[in-house]
Amino acid sequence: MKTKFFLVLALLSIRMISFADEAAVSAEASTIAEVSEPVFVVVLPEKIGEETYLGVGGDQTQHLVQSEIEKALIRKKLEVKDVAGLEPQVEGGLSWQTLTVKEGALVVARAAEADYLVYGQATAVKGGSGQAYGVKAVRARADVTARLVRVSDGKILDIFESDATEGNQAFGIAAKDALKVAGKSIAKDVAAACAKVAAE
Repeated sequence: MKTKFFLVLALLSIRMISFADEAAVSAEASTIAEVSEPVFVVVLPEKIGEETYLGVGGDQTQHLVQSEIEKALIRKKLEVKDVAGLEPQVEGGLSWQTLTVKEGALVVARAAEADYLVYGQATAVKGGSGQAYGVKAVRARADVTARLVRVSDGKILDIFESDATEGNQAFGIAAKDALKVAGKSIAKDVAAACAKVAAE
């Protein structure tokens, strides 16, 4: 009788330990589920001469540099939200002036529920002209600046710069080529910094 009693007691204690283990595993799984990957957004309007491309608020006509940075972040396995379709209520409206400053870009980032923001601007201007093999060539110079910001407190974590000069018979084509080259260059540095932040 005593043997049966101790056997039942031993089985009960084993089952209780098993329940405790299951509860611990369940709690751990719940904690892991709550820790989600940080979300990044890129707000980087472009200007070619006097033509402005916002890349936010339905303006999807062109955002070469913004796209290069987004692609670089995705290749680093980071979560990126596209802001092209967003129409957040930015004080002063959506414009070059409001989206190239931290306060305006942060409104977009918060509307996208992002953890980190990459914002800045990309410009392309005429850099002179010349003749090459009897053909007139126009040079365009692109300058890109970007900042990595933590959305929760608006702290700037890093600053990036890039430039490039390209030539073509048409200024518009030369400008786009210069923006693409400068965009690819800055995208590498931005992606590396974002990956480091995400790993912390």
